[in-house]
Order: sequence, then C-alpha cells, then structure tokens
Amino acid sequence: MKNRNILIAAAVLIILVFGYFKFVKTEPAKIYRVGDLMLQVSLSPNPPRVGDVKLKIIPIDNQNVEAIDIGYGMPAMGNMPAMRSEVSGQKSGDSYEALLSVSMLGTWDLTLDIKTKDGKSKKANFKFSTGQKGLSYYPDEEPAPISMSSDVQTIKLTSKQIKLAEVSSAPLKKLAIYRSIRAAGVVAYDPDLNIAEQEYLLEEENRELVLNKLKLLGISKHELAVLDKTQKPDEALILPSDRAWIYADVYEYEIQEVKAGQGVQISSVAYPETEFYGIVRSIVPVLDSKTRSNRVRIEVLNASGKLNPNMYVDAIFNIPLGSKPAIPKAAALITGKEQLVYVDHGSGYYERRSPKLGSLAYTQTNLPVYPVISGIKEGELVVGEANFLLDSQSELSGGMSGLYGSSAKEVKKHDQQSH
Repeated sequence: MKNRNILIAAAVLIILVFGYFKFVKTEPAKIYRVGDLMLQVSLSPNPPRVGDVKLKIIPIDNQNVEAIDIGYGMPAMGNMPAMRSEVSGQKSGDSYEALLSVSMLGTWDLTLDIKTKDGKSKKANFKFSTGQKGLSYYPDEEPAPISMSSDVQTIKLTSKQIKLAEVSSAPLKKLAIYRSIRAAGVVAYDPDLNIAEQEYLLEEENRELVLNKLKLLGISKHELAVLDKTQKPDEALILPSDRAWIYADVYEYEIQEVKAGQGVQISSVAYPETEFYGIVRSIVPVLDSKTRSNRVRIEVLNASGKLNPNMYVDAIFNIPLGSKPAIPKAAALITGKEQLVYVDHGSGYYERRSPKLGSLAYTQTNLPVYPVISGIKEGELVVGEANFLLDSQSELSGGMSGLYGSSAKEVKKHDQQSH
C-alpha cells in the first residue's frame, strides 16, 4: 500500500512538471537590436508550418515607432519565380501584428521596415524555416548569409549597398518604338537605266521586252507612270539636279522590313551639316550573291544639286514597330552567349534572368531600347542602371567587395533547391 502511494505521488509530480513546462513555461520571445531600437519578435505557431503564421513585434520602447512594414518570400528556385509579399503590421496595444501566408516548406526571408516618428527608416533581415523554432537575425548591414555554389540566380544587397551602387529600377511597360536600319549607299550614276528608259519610249513592237528589262533594273510603277506621262528619260540618273537617286544595299536579313514608300534619312560626308530626305521607290528584285544584299532605290527630293553621281552616303531607314514592352539598352547585358537582365523583387533582392530580346530599337525620343519578346512580364521592376555591377557581384565571388563591401551575398540555385 505504501509503495502504491509512492508511485501515485510520483506520477502526479511528473504530470505537474510536464504541465508546467507544457502550459506555463513558454519560451520567451527574443529581443533584437535594430539600430537604437529594441524589438521583441516572435512567430506563432513556433516552429512555423505551412499555412497562416502570426508574426508579432513588440517595440521595447514603442514611443518612437510610427509604423512597421513587413516583406517576406522565397528567392527563385529552378523554374519557379521568386515569391514576395508585402503586408503592414497592424497596431494592437503595444505590439504590431501580421499574418504571413506560408505557402510551402522551406526557408523564408523576412524583412522588417521600421518607420520612426522622426521620419527615418530602419531595416531588419530575418530568416525562418518551417519545422524549426525561432528566427535568425541579420542586421541591415549584413544580409542573411547563403552558402556558395556555381549557378547564381539572385543576389541580396543592403539599402546602403543599393545607394552606393546607385541601383535604379523601373517597371516594364509598352513603348512606341521604331528600329533603324543603316545601309551604305551611293549617289546613282546609272546610264544603263537611262538608256533603257529611252528604249522604252522609242520601242513600239518589243516594248514588253524592254519593260521587263526596266523591272530587272529596279524601276518602280511610280517611275513608269512618270515616264509614260513626261515621255522623257530621267536625267537625274546621270546628272546632278534638284533630285537625286540613291542606291543603298540592305542585307537580306533586314530587307523584309524595308517597303516602297518609306521615308529615308540620307547623310553625306561631303555635306555633314545637311540632312537629305528620300523615299523608297523600289527594291531591285535580284539578290547580290556576293554581298547577300538587295539594292534599294531611293529618290531624294531635296538634293539641291549637291549630291553628285558616285558620292558615298549613309541611308537610315526608320521602321515603326508599334507599341511593345521594351527595356532601356543599359538594362541588358549582352555577353555574346546570352542576354542578361536583373529583375528587382524588392527588399534588396535582384534576380538574374535570360529573357528573349528583339533587335535594338528606339523610342520616339530616340532613346535606345530592346523589345522584350519573353522572359519578363509587364509591370515587373527591371534594373536600368548599375546592372553590370550586379552581374560583376554575381560572377566574381567577393570580386566587387571594394564597391559593395564584403557583405553582399549571392542566392544560388543549389541553395534555393535545398530550401
């Protein structure tokens, strides 16, 4: 009986001790120093799990805190794009609370942007993992460290590093753009065509044969109509006049964009201060097998006797492309093997992508841009300045530490998949 009482007492004691640690003694939330602020930060449930996770932030001295904005997410993993969400902490008594939607297992980044009443902003970077208790804290001067591997996808910079490198981003949007094709040209001296026109006017019986010859030499329907009306061969083909003919050679991969009736800008070494304007009248239908180009015949209406036969000129064809998503030329890193662009996910995260870009084009204000065919969505933030610095940081592990400081970190595919 005595032994039985002892066993019962021991069992009760064990239950009481277990209950104390289970229901009474809870692990206190840790306190973190963010600049001159002290914050108590906790997650519930702890360890966090997939689903809704409650974040609670208690400023130890909350008199100077105005608001707390919260960003959380995961870097890109393989084919999965980066995830990033932003919420505002809701004031509840002495604390700020937010509900985080944790949609998958792994390690999540958490950034607190604390606004103080004196107009300043302080940042704190955390990490938390599903199934593991607590938070890992890294001050703004030190982004969360990530182990190294060979395939850089995303890098993390602090606000100080972003300011130092002058990184700027802008949303991808549609722009009215045009493409320029530049071709070497010469002021025509074409006695063959002039003689063929004379034959056409004189020949009655074999006019159809002469007409085919004219077409092979590149004469247009417009010129033929003028020839029929005036009954005179075009003297501008052999002599300087107020009009001139330019023969420009356009490569076969570009010729599809050149059409009869398009305007052309003409510049001459002899008269660099003068701009001449022409109209595409025709495209010679036979490709030059040596140069792989087609001859484009351009009529210049304001030659003013300055463009003499056999003078060299440059012809610029401006081809309207309509309204298309486009990024500044400075935003693209063309390596020869691939085209690289950095996408800004906020909170210092920059993801490197290899989108498909079109040929260099220009806006209506003559700013050089690349049309985006695929790989970036409208509205996504694209780094337009200092992207070469980001790429240097990605490629040279620590090689840019003189610029960024040794704390710039790289988020890589191996690390992302391990999450």
